[in-house]
Amino acid sequence: MAGRRYILDAGPLVANAADEYHLWAQHVLNAFGEAPVTCEIVLAEACYLLAPSQRAVDLVLVLPGQSRVRVEPVLAAEANSVRTALAKYGPEMNVADGCVLRLTERFPQAKIITTSRFIVAIATSACSPFIRDVSAGAIRA
Repeated sequence: MAGRRYILDAGPLVANAADEYHLWAQHVLNAFGEAPVTCEIVLAEACYLLAPSQRAVDLVLVLPGQSRVRVEPVLAAEANSVRTALAKYGPEMNVADGCVLRLTERFPQAKIITTSRFIVAIATSACSPFIRDVSAGAIRA
């Protein structure tokens, strides 16, 4: 497991499928040289947010089969750790955020690809977040 360099949150998946940051998300998703790791809960969150558009949901759901993302199970083995994170960080954190946090602990050198400032704020210090800073209009590492 040690070789993963990127963890993918739901925001870029939603951006890729449906919003004004589509071009940014396409660039990011194509720039890795490896499939970023994510989990089923993150895919489910993206699909929920995109639910009004079946086409957009389909764009998310084909990614694992195309080897564009690698799906790691989180809740089956680490539900208690996710629950602990939810209790610690309060209502601002959702289950997908908790799962991303667990992935940062599995892959401490990985960079998080996210549009969420909350995820960046809580990421472990060993994880170097790679974020889309929407306010500044730039990608920064």
